[in-house]
Amino acid sequence: MSDELTRREFLQGAAGLGGLAVLGSACGGDAAGGIRDAAVASADTGAAAPRDGALADAAGDAAALADARVPDGPTPQCAETEDDIEGPYYRPGAPFRDDVNVRGDAEMPLVIRGHVLGPDCVTPLAGALLDVWQADADGVYDNASADFHLRGRFYADGDGQYAFTTVLPGLYPGRTRHIHLKANADGHVPLTTQIYFAGEPANAKDAFIDPALIIPLSPKKGFDLGIFDVVLAAS
Repeated sequence: MSDELTRREFLQGAAGLGGLAVLGSACGGDAAGGIRDAAVASADTGAAAPRDGALADAAGDAAALADARVPDGPTPQCAETEDDIEGPYYRPGAPFRDDVNVRGDAEMPLVIRGHVLGPDCVTPLAGALLDVWQADADGVYDNASADFHLRGRFYADGDGQYAFTTVLPGLYPGRTRHIHLKANADGHVPLTTQIYFAGEPANAKDAFIDPALIIPLSPKKGFDLGIFDVVLAAS
């Protein structure tokens, strides 16, 4: 599609970035970025987590959740992740970053993490490109500013794992809380979908929601955690 990166840009970016960027969150300084990075590193390598309060607990929680290759996310039966509407607020060209709360919105940080996998739900798609965007707590999208607030792009790492830090999106008429996500990997069908959250009263009235895309959020010390695995069909 015209709004996706070219294959050359995809491969150059994957080689240049080599996975998840380490960015500090404006909401809580470096702490939110540290929570995300420590959680991912501990889960992947089994390395000792930092032993200082919230970071240590967060890394331990994430490591416990990472034992299953495919967590209890949107594709528990090894099916291609369901697509969903792009909606009218997609903006191509968002900056490469995995902390999208660039204005420091004061809500509780939300970390979404998971794997991008091939159609067997086992093979990691290293270097897969993800593009996310969402409304702020008031239900408003940043459709014009130069800082692309609550929008970002990033690559899955060598194990197909990704993570990003944000805040819980707000409500606006006709829609429940949701985060938009695009995923692209060489040799696989591009996906446009949405992430929804369990227990939201507005879920019952949203015309676009797919139950397969609903994930629970787990409260941690200093942030909430959601796991959303992405399974792409072969092209």
